[in-house]
Order: sequence, then C-alpha cells, then structure tokens
Amino acid sequence: MNMPNHEEHCEESRRRYGKPFSELHRWMDEPSLMLGTDHRMYRHNPYKTPLEARRIFGENADHACLDHIRLDEVGDTKPPEEEGKKKTMKLKYKDLIDKVNKYHYKNEPIYFEAIADLEELRKDLTKLDDPNHLIGIVKPFLIKWGRMGRVVGREGLNWRGLGERLRSSEEDFDNLRKERFQTINFEKDKISDSITTIYGKLDPLPYLGSPTTISKTLHLFNPEIFVMWDREIRKKYKKENRRIRDNSEGYLEFLKETQKLIRDVLNDLKKDSGKELDEIEKEIRNKYKNITLAKIIDELNYGAVHSF
Repeated sequence: MNMPNHEEHCEESRRRYGKPFSELHRWMDEPSLMLGTDHRMYRHNPYKTPLEARRIFGENADHACLDHIRLDEVGDTKPPEEEGKKKTMKLKYKDLIDKVNKYHYKNEPIYFEAIADLEELRKDLTKLDDPNHLIGIVKPFLIKWGRMGRVVGREGLNWRGLGERLRSSEEDFDNLRKERFQTINFEKDKISDSITTIYGKLDPLPYLGSPTTISKTLHLFNPEIFVMWDREIRKKYKKENRRIRDNSEGYLEFLKETQKLIRDVLNDLKKDSGKELDEIEKEIRNKYKNITLAKIIDELNYGAVHSF
C-alpha cells in the first residue's frame, strides 16, 4: 500500500472535522522534501506533535494530526495480496510461562481492582454510567495501569460519546459473553461482526478511539475475549501477519493470530501431559490468580516487546 498523499489526508480531515487542515498536513510532511519517507522522524510523534499542531493550527488540529500519523502507519505496510501472510509464530508452554513470569504482578493490583469493579456491569452494558464507570474506573485504569495519561488525561475528551457507543453495543457484547478465548470461532459471522462493530463504533472518537485505548477499554468490558495491544505489539504482529492494521478488521486479525499462539501452547502441553485442553487452561489460570487467557497473552506480548 502506498503512503497517503496530501489530498487523501485533507479528505480524511474534511470527512471527520468539516475542514481539510491543508496547512497542517503540508507542515507535517514538509521534511519529506529532504528526507523522503524518513521524514516521519519529524513532526510525527503521536504524543508531542498533536499538541504542537493544536497550538499552531487551532481547534481539532491535534485530532487531525493524530489521524495523519495513523494513516501513514497503515500506508507503510504492504497488503496481503502483495506480500502474503508469514508463518504463524510458534510458542512452547515453557516459553510462555518463563516470559509471563517476568511480567506478572508488576502494577497488577490496579488491574484486578478495575476488573472487579466492573464485574456487575459486564452483565449488561446498558447500565453503564459515565461518571461512575468511565470517569471513576476506566479513566484511572488507563492512566495508572495503562500509562496513557498523555492520551486520556487531557481535557475535552468525549467520554459521553464513549458511554453512548458502549451502551448501544450491548447486543454485540452479549453475543460474546459466553465465549472463551481458546474455543471462540472468530470466523463465524456473528462473532466477527460483533467484534468489528464494537471496535468500529469507538474508532472515530479522538484519542479515546486510538487503537491502544480501544483495546484496553474493551478488555475491561470483556476480559475473556478482547486482547490488549499497543503500538509496539502491533508492530511485532504486523511482521507476522500483514492483515493486522490499526482498524476493526485488523484488530480481528490480531485476535485470530493470538488465538493461534495460545492454542499452540495448550496443544504442546496436551501432547506432553495427556491432559485435556480445558484442564490445562484451568491450571494456567489458577497459576496466575485466575486471569484470562486474553490477559496471559497480553503479559506475554508486553514482555516480548518491552524491556523491564
């Protein structure tokens, strides 16, 4: 896929914010005249550049700036028909345990508290209360545990819009409630449609709809199915599967890839121990305070791409 050009960036801004922000996009890409595609080393920092953009170009310029950076990241990957999917990563049970042990319980009390606080709400998201659940639980979780203070700690974010989108997604969340990560069929239309619909509703929200924020938020509302990711984790998985992108379909592909990974682990131990997969899953969960396989994968991924 080719890098988005100036007109495409302007059209995306016009679609989202009612104006093209032509001068902003020209300013962001100005270093390309000297550096070519390496220009993104400058004026493309997802944390600092949006703040500078808002100061220079005014209201919504920070949002348009972040959209520009995300579109460039998507355009920098080759589509599957050009490169194809690489071989799925393989992982042994011992490797999983070794890697998870290096991360587990680092800052985890905050995680368990948020999961417990939302237990009743997860049964029916129409009962979601914005001040209580989003501002009181989700926001502190994202800031303290997710280390996303610069993203979600800013003023003026549309928490009300997030609440409306989550409440309206109750039917899709309900389709996923009885599913388990090792057995869910992501190829089933009802399942895949529910996941992409939920993700897609949150995607247009500035900052609250960033790929990392979406995954962490959705994990709180269904920790069995939604695996968290961040920019570095996405980079790692994109090398294995070029269909993984920063959108709803790309996130679904990420879930499929991580499911293959955890199934390899479970089947590896089944082969050696003769135990059934359900028994193996139960043992793994009990070993780590009954966290879900989706959270086990998050700890594995985090340990693989971040140093401690």
